[in-house]
Amino acid sequence: MKLLFENWRKYLNEGIDPRIQKQIDNLLQIPNVGIRLKFPAGGARIEYVQLDEVAGEATTVDVDDQDAMMSMASRILNPDSPKTDDTRASADIRAVSLPAGSVSIIKAKKPYDGSCLDGYIVYMAEATTGWGPLLYEVALEWASQNGGGLTPDRGLVSPDAARVWEKYVKRPGVDKKQMDVDHNLDGGWMKDIPQLTPDVHIDDCDQGKAIDAAGEEDWMKTPFSKMYYKGTPEVMKILEDAERLII
Repeated sequence: MKLLFENWRKYLNEGIDPRIQKQIDNLLQIPNVGIRLKFPAGGARIEYVQLDEVAGEATTVDVDDQDAMMSMASRILNPDSPKTDDTRASADIRAVSLPAGSVSIIKAKKPYDGSCLDGYIVYMAEATTGWGPLLYEVALEWASQNGGGLTPDRGLVSPDAARVWEKYVKRPGVDKKQMDVDHNLDGGWMKDIPQLTPDVHIDDCDQGKAIDAAGEEDWMKTPFSKMYYKGTPEVMKILEDAERLII
């Protein structure tokens, strides 16, 4: 454990975002909880799991599964004793925000999304309060290692998710690549909006959310119009070294 935190401080000095630092630190204080990457066709799912003592096994804890959440709380708060009565867990779970949830991403497909710089698109995300950004960070690192990066859902972005992207657009250490409108999608509904790079098509992408947020003149000023890329998978490395990452 001492060596783990020495390595962790080394990574802190290399400039991991302070909010992500805090989430990793909090996660490492909770026994038997980690992050798993699964790979459905065309994409990836990044999810919190309750690690089993048997190597290689893990159990997903869904945000809406209250019985599982209370069982998880009981095991975390009372790791040395089996517990069948969830009364204490039910009370304590209100005071302790436990990591649960997932972020699902899919590779952009030209006929539906545009080329989108060969990146991945978030299409589903949910997490318990305060634990979403760490899932997004792992998703960003994996998408950057396996494609052109990560971008928000092209149509719908929740207020909570919007705050994540508003932070990414301002963060040092994360490249922001401006994407363009795609004149060929959905019958050409964006064709009346001038392209930023008319001679380049790899950056063409559905900009429905950006246009909805800022209009046809200022869509490119929104965080939803960009592809985000992180060159170093430092957070995944920390979690892997701590045996909290399952791939």
